[in-house]
Amino acid sequence: GRYASKSPEQIVAPIREVLSLGASVNLYMMYGGTNFGFYNGAVLSDGYKVMTSSYDYDSPISEDGSLTEKYWAIRRLLKRHLGDVTFEEPPEMIRAQTFGEVALTEYLDLSDLTDLAPEFYNEELLTFEQLPFNNGGGQLQGYLVYRHSSLKKAQGLTSLTISGVSDFASILINGQFLSKASLALSGHTSYESVRSNMLDRDQNVLDIIVENSGRVNYLPKQEKKGILGRVEFAGRRLKDWRMYPLEFKKDFMTSVSQLTVWKKTEQTVANGPRLLRGFLTINEPADTYISCMGFGKGVVIVNGEVLGRHWEIGPERALYLPAPMLKAGRNEFLVFEMYQTPSQPSVSLDDRRKN
Repeated sequence: GRYASKSPEQIVAPIREVLSLGASVNLYMMYGGTNFGFYNGAVLSDGYKVMTSSYDYDSPISEDGSLTEKYWAIRRLLKRHLGDVTFEEPPEMIRAQTFGEVALTEYLDLSDLTDLAPEFYNEELLTFEQLPFNNGGGQLQGYLVYRHSSLKKAQGLTSLTISGVSDFASILINGQFLSKASLALSGHTSYESVRSNMLDRDQNVLDIIVENSGRVNYLPKQEKKGILGRVEFAGRRLKDWRMYPLEFKKDFMTSVSQLTVWKKTEQTVANGPRLLRGFLTINEPADTYISCMGFGKGVVIVNGEVLGRHWEIGPERALYLPAPMLKAGRNEFLVFEMYQTPSQPSVSLDDRRKN
């Protein structure tokens, strides 16, 4: 996908017309900014559509505070319309900087994260909102891992059916990536075929990690996330689930950083959910853009704070990273990747968005 865009004249023309009629103008958006963390949201418009972390909106004032040509065109129009009015000069712009590449030299498997996360058992599947978590409030955001630990051996191809995934899922058997399912809000069903060589144990482990990709900004009723239907294996409904919420909050990320089980990415990093880490020493923090080219879908975490989401289909493969999220000295960069990891994983910090 691509970001929507209009020319300065397309923005100025309707403003000029409204002012000529003696009416007032309210611009949405003059400045959009950023949906940091997991707060990007979504809309229901011909189906479920995820909003990006960037809320730049092609606004006259861009996401990083830069004044665009649209801004100056509007300013010139208002000067002509208002006549003898003094306009203050805008402050000097803060320029984004390039810090270079950050090699992601360590990683954790999904099992490393679930070992640290709280565990909830239930015979039936629970949605995010049903989890007895966060003082009874359920799980608001992030990811939820559903684990069933007693898949039987099978011959040939065996069917795996997952109904009602909201919003995206990664499926693993015994830690091996099987597939991804993207079934947003619609109650569709995912049909997978499991090869017998993936079921080589008497008791095989099925992991389904579901991402809440963003809650709809307006809904007449409660919106549910997670697996809303059932999971069937070889036609049999699976019960007895353990569930692990991954919200990536600050306290959890502090514990993650202190783990001693980080592995080197020099070893083979297979596809499937991984948390990758790298470090960069910075003398003086500055605004920058962090590019995740080569990755599939996930989130970027900087110094323990979730920055935002990236997705290979675009338009957001690079995220605006403001200076206050960095610090003088050693900075920690993490990418939680749902699907695919480059053979030499890294991110780059650039002075402009590279998509």
